[in-house]
Amino acid sequence: MHSFGIVLLAAGYGTRLAADISQQPHFHQLANTPKPLLPLAGRPILSHWIRQLSVLPCISSVVVVTNALHYPLYRSWAAQLSAFMHHANAPQVHLLSDASTCNHNRLGAIKAIALGLHHLDTTAARNAIIIAGDCLFPHQSILPHIQQFCRSQYHAAAFAYRLHHISDSRKRGMFSTRIMHDGTTIATQLIEKPQHTASLTSDLASAPVYMLKKDRFGSAQQFLQQHSDQPLSKRDAPGFWLSWLIAQHAVCIYTVRHRLDVGNLEHYKTALWTLTLPTHSSSAVPLPPRCASEPAIGRAYPRVGILGNPSDGFQGKVISASISSEGYAEVVANPSDKFTITPNEHNEFFVHFDNLSHLLHRFEEKGIYFSARPLIGAASITFANIYHKYKLKGEHITSIASLHNCNLTYSTNIPMKLGLSGSSALILATLRALARFHNTTLEQICPDIKVWADAMRKAEVEILGIAGGRQDPVMALMQGCVLMDFTGGGLGTYERLDETLLPDMWLCYHDKRAGESSGKVHGNLRARYARGDETITRAVRELIDLADEGTKMLKSGDWQGLPRCFDRNFELRVELVGADAIGDVNMNLTRVAREAGFSAKMTGSGGCAVCIPNPLRKLSPEEINSARSVFTNNGLVFRKVKVLSSRPWQTS
Repeated sequence: MHSFGIVLLAAGYGTRLAADISQQPHFHQLANTPKPLLPLAGRPILSHWIRQLSVLPCISSVVVVTNALHYPLYRSWAAQLSAFMHHANAPQVHLLSDASTCNHNRLGAIKAIALGLHHLDTTAARNAIIIAGDCLFPHQSILPHIQQFCRSQYHAAAFAYRLHHISDSRKRGMFSTRIMHDGTTIATQLIEKPQHTASLTSDLASAPVYMLKKDRFGSAQQFLQQHSDQPLSKRDAPGFWLSWLIAQHAVCIYTVRHRLDVGNLEHYKTALWTLTLPTHSSSAVPLPPRCASEPAIGRAYPRVGILGNPSDGFQGKVISASISSEGYAEVVANPSDKFTITPNEHNEFFVHFDNLSHLLHRFEEKGIYFSARPLIGAASITFANIYHKYKLKGEHITSIASLHNCNLTYSTNIPMKLGLSGSSALILATLRALARFHNTTLEQICPDIKVWADAMRKAEVEILGIAGGRQDPVMALMQGCVLMDFTGGGLGTYERLDETLLPDMWLCYHDKRAGESSGKVHGNLRARYARGDETITRAVRELIDLADEGTKMLKSGDWQGLPRCFDRNFELRVELVGADAIGDVNMNLTRVAREAGFSAKMTGSGGCAVCIPNPLRKLSPEEINSARSVFTNNGLVFRKVKVLSSRPWQTS
């Protein structure tokens, strides 16, 4: 088989879906997620295509064409995908941006096709597969069709599926076809959204997956050149190019049983359950009422410690903020005959490795401690305990054994070993998914947020033996910016602060992830605190003062003293654990930050620093680019923080 290149189209803005989500509060966790990155069965739509096509023995390139607005999200997705790609011995994903920034200045899907094919033309690819990133062919493989196309005399192909109801053709592109002497189906015409079904000669509707051989790679650009005087509405959708291509060349048709696409929220619900409901014929598990119409998805986000950490583990005070710029954890609950947790190879420490080099690569990237599945299990135990204690009162269900079973799938693209509270995010995402699956919310089960925050902490500390502070579960539940006061002992008190008044902040970290497991770091400090170590108690008192000072700054709107507080917070951390324990790479984060004109401190247990300009001010684009050069020249990622808005926790 000749080498193949894959073009995944992801440059759209999903305006219909975004409008639907804005009207549905239960789906707010999907807001700002591009359609190709929407989760189905625990992984984004694009990842399903990568997983299916990665078995091809001769992929020369995988290209994702997106826009400038969503480019960072696809970069995070590609980084999360890297572990699987390395394990599967498949090529790396190459991202292209069409440079558009919103729906109003979009360039259209045909332009995205042209960009992707132009890139493939510079590679060894002799064939191309072009796939719309918001569609899937569920429970079926296109690999036999790919092999057949490679052996055929035809240089272009399209996929189609049969409509169950011909009246649906008014919303589809419909093929007219003829059968060749060798049995191949050839398209003679593509009619976009025909209003009169009587004239149709087939029930084959177009599916947005196409194949080309090398001499047809330039066809999309040729179409655009010939139609450059047309409005975008006439040169946007791939059907216009395909219709033109059919008139120019023979295009063979391959038929699939079914097509799923995500045009709006209803389409997404249909896609989720079509893909995830059990396909075997054993006795069906009745769905909880809510699951018949809404996906049982839980999502939670990381946080950055702004001031006071790590005093939250020692009856101190901290200011923290939830962020959306460093990924999220997601758990999906699907109906099942038994309660199961399906491992996700991206988020586990492998049992089998290609060789010792692969083992070393995995250890350097994720560490020996990293594994998400125990967190999902601990969260499930926590949910069962709280549901049994609070929810069953007054209900006809007398035992949690009577609850419907589900299968949990999970994923997270929160960078690990950076002190961003990725473990708490996985736990909360699990709790939310289970609550939604059982037709309720966390607040409806128990309205006391402190019960959930304490239970989440105990899931790590008591069930898994991972030491950690108290701020992480609180921030995951509340979002926004919060002052957490644990000086009175117990579960503490929480005060929301106005996150819109926070100054611009950036994160810097090394791609090699030099941090330690937060459990190791916090465990060492906790042992010293229990012994009454004077260095710990003195540092905690000063960290409390820094949190109080930061709160006054935020409320007054005068942040000029914040750089000094950042610097002192980091100095206190060095005093607490020592420069050797922090490590050269972590010490280097603050050194590079100061070289770039920033004050910096650790976001959590180490591996990542949160930075603000010193003196504090609004940076110009030129200043930001200059600072970025300093960080990147030192091998560091430099990324602006996006703070999540606060939310009434009872909407979880």
